[in-house]
Formats: sequence, structure tokens, C-alpha cells
Amino acid sequence: MTSRPPRTLADWLARQDDAFLARLVRGRPDVAFPPPQDLSALASRLSVRISVSRALDDLDAWDLQVLDGLLLATGPAGVDDVLGMLVGAGRDDVQQAVDRLRALALVWGADDALNVTSAVREAASRFVGGLGRPAAELLIAYPSDDIRTVMRHLGLPYASQPGATALVCERLRNPDAVRALIDAAPDGAAAVLERLSGAIPTGELANADRLPDVADSSTPPVRWLLAHGLLAYVGPSHLELPREVGMVLRGAATLGAARLAPPPPETATLTQQDADGAGATNLQEATRLAAELLRHIGADEPRVLRSGGMGTREVKRLAKQLGVDLPTTHLLLHVTAAAGLLAHTSAYEPVWLPTPRYDDWLDEPVERQWAGLAEAWLAMPALAWLADGPDAAHVLSDGTHRVGAAAMRSRVLQTARDLGAGR
Repeated sequence: MTSRPPRTLADWLARQDDAFLARLVRGRPDVAFPPPQDLSALASRLSVRISVSRALDDLDAWDLQVLDGLLLATGPAGVDDVLGMLVGAGRDDVQQAVDRLRALALVWGADDALNVTSAVREAASRFVGGLGRPAAELLIAYPSDDIRTVMRHLGLPYASQPGATALVCERLRNPDAVRALIDAAPDGAAAVLERLSGAIPTGELANADRLPDVADSSTPPVRWLLAHGLLAYVGPSHLELPREVGMVLRGAATLGAARLAPPPPETATLTQQDADGAGATNLQEATRLAAELLRHIGADEPRVLRSGGMGTREVKRLAKQLGVDLPTTHLLLHVTAAAGLLAHTSAYEPVWLPTPRYDDWLDEPVERQWAGLAEAWLAMPALAWLADGPDAAHVLSDGTHRVGAAAMRSRVLQTARDLGAGR
């Protein structure tokens, strides 16, 4: 008689031998202290978001690509299912990555019925494999009039939410129906879809949330795509390619070329004098911008949001005052805060201000100013780029914090050092 398959992570752990469990706690040592009382307690610790994030940070690009394949599956998937999404990989390559993921309990189950833990799904990128979010997640936020507009253009019967979203998603899950819609789209629509089906499934469009009542061959291609559900708006000025549409556009090789080995770095060889000169120039510019940023903040006193961050309007004003782009401004804000030069007040209506440490920092030699900023950057828990793009976290908020941020920077610096002097 065949035993029933495990239903939960704890059930699966109970079927593993002592050698596997010993390797598991060596691979994820944070779950072992204090020692868990039983396997249910161990399963709970393995599912804690911080522990999962630490384990994910230690995976290489190939392991993450295989994990993306498992995340894209609608249910338990097998090694062969993931293999079919890749170009240039062998079954043994996928099997080895699956074994590593399973050894860390990020996935569990047999080779033909692998389950991704819910904590991994929550910690994973919202754009799995560079694809957008599922249509259901995007369209459920539509008001009734807009989802009805999409249904009318698709020829679907009337329904209220959430049934309306379910009907549209059912249509989009049909590859033949999606291809037929793409074939019927006006000129230029295919190029838009092709671009968004690459690594970045989002774009910007003014008044994206204004769907046309009439969508025919004379309708601008992006508006036509929005009206037919092949694109979804996210707020008034951003749009996103639903995952189902992206998978149809990519075809069988959903995840593209296998990232079995890192690509060779693109480097230039410099003399030590040139390298030192470029470093000194950037060092001086970074400290100058940090000082200028804090001076403007001291004059403007931007308010603190309820989320603990700084408002988008205030950040854009700072970027304009500094003459730099938003990503640079986000980075400067996070680094100065991590260096203890910027903080918010504890008043009833708190604002962001330079700290008393700022005045002392201004009097230091530029090399010491730079050292303080560099050390803060290396150790800070924030990833400033998480404040960029649609639906991003506010700069200086906890939403930009990641457990493995500091470790990732150390690995990047180690990789750069391994290239050798002058490269």
C-alpha cells in the first residue's frame, strides 16, 4: 500500500532522516537556537520571513532561476516542468538546484510534486522571472465601471466583483484567446507587449486609469491593450503586463536562457593613477552632495510620513535642488541617515532634520567625511533602489530594509576586488 504524500512542511520533515535534518540546520543555523522542541516548531522557524530572506540571499543566480520556475507553477511542480521553461539547461542541472533548495527547506516534496513554502512566496520578488503579477492580483483593484469596460471589450457577460475579475482571468489563462487578441490589436501594440515581456513588465502612462469606451483600430495601441485586459493599470500613471499575457508572449521558454554560470564581467583596465584619480573625484562629489542635501533638508524641514519615510514630493524637490536624479537622492538620504547625520524629530508632527553630529562632520577632513559615509553604506539595512518605481516603498521607511543588504554589499565588493587592481 502506498503511503499518502506529505501535506505540510512539518509532515515532510518528519519523513526525513537524521542526516538530512543535521544538514538542514547547518545550512540555516538561525533556526537551531534555541533548539526546537519538535519538528512542528522547526517547520515554523523555517517559515519565518527573516530566516527565509537570509537563506534566499545565499542562493546563486541559477538556484534563484529554478526557484522562479517553481514559483510560476500554479500548483506542485516537478523538475521536468521547470526544465521546460529554460533554454540551455539539462535535467541534472535543474535537479542539482532543486536539491539545494530542498536541502534548505525552501521547497519540499518529491521531484515530481515540489511545493514552495508560503514564506518563500511572500519573500520572493513581486515580478517572478521578470514577469508581471497575476491578472487576478491586478484587476481585483479595478472599480466596477472599469472592470465592466474590460469585460465588454472581451465580449464577456456582465458580473460584479470578484466574479468579474474571475471571468477576465479565465479568458487570459487561455493562450489561444490571448494570441487572438494580440492578432486583432492595432499597429504598434505587439511592439509594446514585446518590450514589456522582457525583464521589466511595467511602464508609465499619463492617465493610465482612463479606459476608452470605444477601442477599435484607430485607438492608440496602449489604450486598446488596457481596454482588453492585455495590460493593467496600477494607479493613475503606471501600467503592468499581467503574468498570463507575458507567459504567452515568451512561449515555452518562459525563463529564457539558463544562468548556469555568471556572465564574464565587463571591465576596463585603468592605470593605478587613473583609478585613484577617479576615486578621489567621486569621493569629493559624494561628500559635497551629502552636505548640500542636509543643508536643504535643514532649510525645508520635510515632514515625516506615517510610514516613517519621506514624501515623494519632498524627495523630488531635493533632487531638483541638488541637480541629480531620484535614485541618487534616495541613496544619499539613506546613507546620511545610516551615518547618523539625518534623523526625524520626536515632536507631535515630526520632521526630518540634520542631527547635531552633522555640524561636527562638516568640520572633518574630506577623507574622514567619506569614510563615515562609506562605512554607513556598507552596514545599513536599507536598499535605496527599493524606493524606485511604481508601488515602491517610501524612501527612509522600513519598507526599504532587507535582512541581507549588508552581506550583499560585502559580496559585491569582494567580487570587485577579485577582478584585480586597476579593473
